[in-house]
Amino acid sequence: MIHPQELEVWYVIPAVWREIANELVSMCWKQKDAATVLGVTEAAVSQYANKKRGSGKIILPLEFKNRA
Repeated sequence: MIHPQELEVWYVIPAVWREIANELVSMCWKQKDAATVLGVTEAAVSQYANKKRGSGKIILPLEFKNRA
């Protein structure tokens, strides 16, 4: 069983960091400066930009159905 906290750590937080890193880089920030602000390495920011990190899809263990 996957706990909600695991989903946050593995998928949600990296996805948020990816969006922030990409936004900073799109605003002409250097990857080094974006890395300093996020508290990650410059390589991590590069991986966010290249969708090698933080781009996992969240798969929920429960299936939600429309109950009409």
